[in-house]
Amino acid sequence: MRSPSTFASFPDTELEAIYEELVREFVTYQTNVALRAISRFPNVDLAMIYIEQPDGSEHQFLAIDPRQATNPSDPNSIGQNQDPAKLARYRGYIATAYQVANQAVQRVINAVGTDANGVPNSNILVVSDHGFDPFHTAVNANAFLTANGFDTTRVRAVASGPAVNFYINLQGREPNGTVTRMEYLALQQQLFNALQNLHRREPELHERRNSGLRQNLHATGAGRHQRSAVRAANQRIHRTGFRRCLRDDAHRLQLRRRANAGCDSPR
Repeated sequence: MRSPSTFASFPDTELEAIYEELVREFVTYQTNVALRAISRFPNVDLAMIYIEQPDGSEHQFLAIDPRQATNPSDPNSIGQNQDPAKLARYRGYIATAYQVANQAVQRVINAVGTDANGVPNSNILVVSDHGFDPFHTAVNANAFLTANGFDTTRVRAVASGPAVNFYINLQGREPNGTVTRMEYLALQQQLFNALQNLHRREPELHERRNSGLRQNLHATGAGRHQRSAVRAANQRIHRTGFRRCLRDDAHRLQLRRRANAGCDSPR
């Protein structure tokens, strides 16, 4: 996250302290809202409560991979050059996030009461809508297409958060479609093969195969209106602390016109 200019001169530790205060205050507010609703409508069959932690803190502070730069303006602050003091602080912030979430759940349990064995009088389910992995590298998907010889009038990339969808411009389905049904499957396979062969390189760290690629293909209807949605994880940004989106320059993978190769370069 690029910090507003108002906070540009603040040291990281002060920005982190501000965020930590917001973590505690906002979860308290969310829990108060939930408990007020429960007290007003005690006989409802289902009450759904959203607690923002640990999601928010893990977006900001989940730094568990050596490929994550602890200084987003310094591409060399990875691996052995990561800041150990900052990593230690980040681990503490994640722990705090789980603690405040746990306290929020306990307040809900206290509100509904427990029996003699300490079992809540109501069924309380704690669930998550997703897990977490560290982000460290971004891929310019349209540069990838160009570098691998794909015509962008035939296939295009559309980013959606940390993923990218590739859409084939199929005739009869897309406006001004350019790909015939005879060409569709071959082009789809070419795209998937290119994604499978996508490699990444970073200074001082060994080359690793991008394991986040997934192929999600489906066909519907008698006319076989087929849709290609190939998702690649870790497409958007790496999370490098409180200012996580800022200048992921040296970690943005700009693919050059080489055979399935990439190199780090500024956005």
